[in-house]
Parts: sequence; C-alpha cells; structure tokens
Amino acid sequence: MTDYYYLDTSAQVKYYVSEPGSAWVRQLVNARTPETKQQGKRLFTVIVTVAEATAAFAIIARVGRISRQARDRAFNHYMKTVSTSFHLLAVTKEVIDLAARLTQRHPLKGYDAVQLASALRLQEILEPKDTVVFVAGDESVLVAAKTEGLKADNPFLHIAKGE
Repeated sequence: MTDYYYLDTSAQVKYYVSEPGSAWVRQLVNARTPETKQQGKRLFTVIVTVAEATAAFAIIARVGRISRQARDRAFNHYMKTVSTSFHLLAVTKEVIDLAARLTQRHPLKGYDAVQLASALRLQEILEPKDTVVFVAGDESVLVAAKTEGLKADNPFLHIAKGE
C-alpha cells in the first residue's frame, strides 16, 4: 500500500513562503525514498495550481506579508521546481464535470472543486490498495474530501514550534 499526496494550492504555497505548517509541507515535499535516496515522486497536483500558486505569491506580497524580492524568489523557485516536484494532472472535461457536481454537494469555490475533482480522479486510476491523501489548509475543502472518501490532512495540524 502506497500513500500518494495531492497538494492543493494552499499547501504548496507553504513550501515556498514561510507560514504556519510550512515545515511539515517542506518535509513532505523533500521526502526521499529509502531505496533510492531520491525524491519519491508521490506528489500530485492539477496544472491550474501553477496559476493559482503564483497569484498567491503576488497577493501575499501586495498585502505586505512578504517583500517583492521574496515574491520574486518564490515565483522563480516555484516555476523551476513545480514540474519536478509534482506530477501535474491535466484538466479534462471529466474533471470539470465532476467539479461542477462537487459544487452542488459541498460549499466549494470553483478552483477548490477542480482541485478535489482532480484528486478524486487520481484515486480512481490508482491501484485499489493505494491511497490519495488530500492536503489542504482549508477546512471546507478537507471536509468535502473526507466526505467524498479521500484521506485528508491539514498542514495547520503539523505546526512546528517557532513557526
């Protein structure tokens, strides 16, 4: 049995911008497999996360939580590493249709529904013994993920001392 981690935008931003839960997300993303000492490519996200995460860096800078220089570093680092750190899932008509249905069952915003739909489609294509763990910092999407049958985890539950 293997756990595969699906990180939504809120979780990914914590890797690039220090905030509560960042240490745990960094540990998860930087995990190495014992056999190969290489990054275990068990991390997934949907391609639209690239636009959403980079927009988040800009918003965080605009509200003064990070400097422009820190925004630029986060943006550049993200753009260089996202495709090597994560399997990027495509947005398909099936994902959009499922996302639309999810918005009727749960109080989700559009992109949150696309994130959850992508994770659910990933779970469908994995071996039955394998598990997708949906990682997000938003309780409403985590509740929806659990209700839809996914395991879920919240970086805010893993806050290290001094974070």
